[in-house]
Amino acid sequence: MTRVSPLVARLSWVTRVSCLVLVSLAGLATAGCNSSGSTGAGTPQDRGVDPGQPAATTPETPAAGEGSEVNPYGKPYPTQNLGYQPRAGSRAGSVMRNYKFLGYRDGDPAKGKTVVSLAELFDPELRMSKLISFSAGSLWCPTCNNEAEFLVPLVTSLKAKKVTVIQAIVEGGARGTGSTLTDLDVWQKRHQVNYTLFLDPEQRSLGQFFEAGAVPWNALIDARSMEILASGVGFSASQLTDDIERWSKWVDENPAQVVK
Repeated sequence: MTRVSPLVARLSWVTRVSCLVLVSLAGLATAGCNSSGSTGAGTPQDRGVDPGQPAATTPETPAAGEGSEVNPYGKPYPTQNLGYQPRAGSRAGSVMRNYKFLGYRDGDPAKGKTVVSLAELFDPELRMSKLISFSAGSLWCPTCNNEAEFLVPLVTSLKAKKVTVIQAIVEGGARGTGSTLTDLDVWQKRHQVNYTLFLDPEQRSLGQFFEAGAVPWNALIDARSMEILASGVGFSASQLTDDIERWSKWVDENPAQVVK
């Protein structure tokens, strides 16, 4: 049995509409795309792989045992309070699981397709990053493409502020079609991506966070603890900018969740 994200449980989804108003990180209306609420004709919503349940390896996904469990300077990834809830006021958010994906570090094909672990971004000492902007999109989604076009020019300035941008591609050119290695290259070339980009076909890992086709999904994560600070679907350039600034300031002013 898989768990339904509390965020998803609170949303009422519109069926058989391609683009509509969804919920942003701050709970405000913003543009996004949604499919019929299924991954294909007669196929129930895929909530991703339930933790502890093995999934078949494909050319688009890492094999069992691949990827890192520690950060670049040897700190083990947090193993407690794992889940899917974003922070709500004084209530701490869940810690993002150490998901592992196949993709391009820094969006650079010259580095080859490699396994990218979220553990690589865990940074309790703030050496490289304090906030992670994590999005997921699909090739068929116009709003997802708009978000990529918005992010690429900002990556350098965000990096200077210790904000790291990463993105998952979950579906290809048609709704209900899991992303492929070819889709990864199409997206990278289409947008000249300069941030870490990877595949999560049919939401293999991220299906707990959002409905199939309800993209783009965005989350902001505290790099010190991998706490989920905010999570939602839809995209507004001004809202995302405001959210990044707000949570960057929050990280500066508040202690990190205890990491174990």
